[in-house]
Amino acid sequence: MNIKKLLLSALLLTTTGFAYAEDTEDYIKIDDCVGEKALVAGMDEFDIDDDNTYGKLININLINSSQWVAFQFDLWIPEEVEIGFVDGDPLIWNTERLTYKKSGKTKDFSYAFAPQDDGEDEEGNKYKVWRIVAYNDANAAIKSPADNNDDPAIFQIHLFATDQATTGLYTAYVKDAILSNSDSEIDPDHPVVTGANAPMKDSSFKIQINAKVGKGGYGTFSWPRAVDFTGVEGVEEVCVAEGPAKNGWLHLTAVKNMQIPANTGVFIKGTAGAIVNPETAKGDVASVTSSLGETSTAPYEAGSNVFALATKNGKTALYPVSAGVVIPKYKAYMTSADGAKLIAFDDTATGINALDMDDEDGDIFNLGGQKIQKTTMKGVYIKNGKKVVVK
Repeated sequence: MNIKKLLLSALLLTTTGFAYAEDTEDYIKIDDCVGEKALVAGMDEFDIDDDNTYGKLININLINSSQWVAFQFDLWIPEEVEIGFVDGDPLIWNTERLTYKKSGKTKDFSYAFAPQDDGEDEEGNKYKVWRIVAYNDANAAIKSPADNNDDPAIFQIHLFATDQATTGLYTAYVKDAILSNSDSEIDPDHPVVTGANAPMKDSSFKIQINAKVGKGGYGTFSWPRAVDFTGVEGVEEVCVAEGPAKNGWLHLTAVKNMQIPANTGVFIKGTAGAIVNPETAKGDVASVTSSLGETSTAPYEAGSNVFALATKNGKTALYPVSAGVVIPKYKAYMTSADGAKLIAFDDTATGINALDMDDEDGDIFNLGGQKIQKTTMKGVYIKNGKKVVVK
């Protein structure tokens, strides 16, 4: 199929949407969507990403099509789902199916993709409506899939979920679908297809929220809506920071119900490297106090005395970052005047296990976070992530 291959940057599955033309076996259909095509909420804008993390290319198929020279339908997309534009174009057309020859020259179909008035269903859900029209001026039929390696796609469209979307299923619609077998019914200045009306069915979209546990078994997270980590695979605890860092240590408190209010910075403890998907919290969520800054609504450009979670040389802790470093959206950070080289997690107050700071040479730090060669004076030191008292 001669469709441009996109490298994509955030939900889709189960049922399909399609439109049958009257008295034919031809129909327009949204491609079957399976679980791995879930749209992941949480991105600043449409972006191209190799691993398809944030959105998906969805096929729009026209099955058979031997007698049709034009088609038109309205695509109703839930307002929580966005269409990604690439170089100003939302659609990636299959030119092998939508190309014809005229007077010895090869020509492409003309098409239009334009927003319509917003829609609303009977339950009050709001939709963005797009009209899609394709036609030609030579009564040239759209090629059938059999002429194109049995590929039914007429175009692809990129969809991604907004960061304000709640998790769960959404319904998209193909409405007012029309197939036409005559170009005489097309006005090139105002393309509107008339012809055989087609009944429709709906398609369902699933939206997920994406969070990540770092390689040291912890990650930071914040979100513009309240979320619930209860029962989420790969998550053991969700913790808030208790008060400011002191002497290179930070006290953590586990959130018992694992529900986090909107715009709250937290630590996620769990399976190292896991991508986890919390649910949107239902109902009111009790407030929690955390001394972590959050980037729920925008990335944060660090100034002085800003610490971010990282793993260096086997030590996972909060490390100072240089001024001007941008901490990504949906993360958390800490500001501290402690002057420490790093901020470790204190396991004595909460019973939460300390972060893994073991290494082969057994580095020793004082409470200011400074690395020392040996403990020559009485006091409290940090070795292999544990407090050591020298008397």
